[in-house]
Amino acid sequence: MTSRQRFVLAAVAALVVVAAVVAGAAWSHDGRRLGVEGGVAERASTRESTSSTYALVPVTGGTALPPTTAAPPPKPPRPPEATVPTSTTAAPADASASPVLTAGGALLTRPAGAPPRAIDKAKGCRSANDAGWSIVDCGALKTQGMVLVWVVEQRGAGLRALVLREQGANQWVPALAAADDSGTAFSRIGVRGDDVSGDGQPDLLFGFHRRDAASTLALDVVEAPGNVTLHRDAPGGAARTSSGQLDTFSMTAGGSTAQHDVIRRVANEWRVAFSETVARDAVPPSVV
Repeated sequence: MTSRQRFVLAAVAALVVVAAVVAGAAWSHDGRRLGVEGGVAERASTRESTSSTYALVPVTGGTALPPTTAAPPPKPPRPPEATVPTSTTAAPADASASPVLTAGGALLTRPAGAPPRAIDKAKGCRSANDAGWSIVDCGALKTQGMVLVWVVEQRGAGLRALVLREQGANQWVPALAAADDSGTAFSRIGVRGDDVSGDGQPDLLFGFHRRDAASTLALDVVEAPGNVTLHRDAPGGAARTSSGQLDTFSMTAGGSTAQHDVIRRVANEWRVAFSETVARDAVPPSVV
């Protein structure tokens, strides 16, 4: 074989090798491309199948109802205490000697024949409103081993306050109610949870701002299983809470001063434990 023939054979062999390399690369590239596309298609199929498992009822801003075995919810932060001037009225020497305070005159009363209602636990207390009424504020409070749901609802100028307790599987019965459907009695209803009774369990304090000449703040303390145990009227007043104590401020005649009463439970009875007269501008903001 001549040198020219050997050169031709070498050139042909080189071309065959190059062609094989190019073909292999092309096959490998197509294989990788199909693999990526297959992965994308597979993930898209997964997203499509899992989308049907999303919650059909969206979670709203309502307070979720805790199970009956849940610990009591944390108490809301207490507003900063206001500095109160020195008393100008002597306090009772013995709180047990002061008159017993009762629930007489309470605005929250037990509704007669109120049917039970269901509450959507996915939506929380914001599903507890009456038809045609919107929720102003609401919450769930665990006390004495049961859950009380409180609701303030509105329609136009009308206001309602409700306390419901669970009776049976997802059957909530209105235990207490106060209604001003015409909007002529209350300008606002505030609610606060705190252990004002001092028994280690949270209570509910309702504050009804009356549309009367004295701008009276009517206060109802609610304890489990849904009873009003104390009612107070504070003309032009304010209320503060702390553990084992309710402070009320009532404007006195002339409007330049206010009477500050410290109310506590003594021997299982509500009494005024301390009283003083303070300057009107020293009255702290109300918590309800």
